[in-house]
Amino acid sequence: MTDTTGIDAAEAAARSLLDTRLEPIRDLAAAREDIRAALDQLTAAVQSYAAAHTASTAVGWSGAELRKLDYDDPTKLAEIASKTVTQATGRKAARSNSTASRTRTQKTNGQAPGSSLDCGSPAGSIPTQDRSSVADGATLGAASS
Repeated sequence: MTDTTGIDAAEAAARSLLDTRLEPIRDLAAAREDIRAALDQLTAAVQSYAAAHTASTAVGWSGAELRKLDYDDPTKLAEIASKTVTQATGRKAARSNSTASRTRTQKTNGQAPGSSLDCGSPAGSIPTQDRSSVADGATLGAASS
């Protein structure tokens, strides 16, 4: 008969080492879930803010008047989000497809095709004061002047 005591002990030691390595992964997974939930809430808040901003301009408030009241154009939100990620991590926020988004926006005279773009921003495509769309701050300079 084969003595499995040595094999069992080795397996137990390996499991113990793995358990210590798995704890940070559990924490990482929980933190990612927290971030996803926060991004869902942020997306809803940004959409609400953009709609309210658009409604304000539709009844005659100018962008300058709203800025004086400290209500920035919704396109500024992508810039703020990027700064927040940079401050929190010490690294610049990743912008997936930002070049493709800019190219699509430029080809359509400042209007992003469709209702939203997958451009890395939790806000997606946000209407500006002139009701065009700016995705991920691609034409932020033009929109905020």
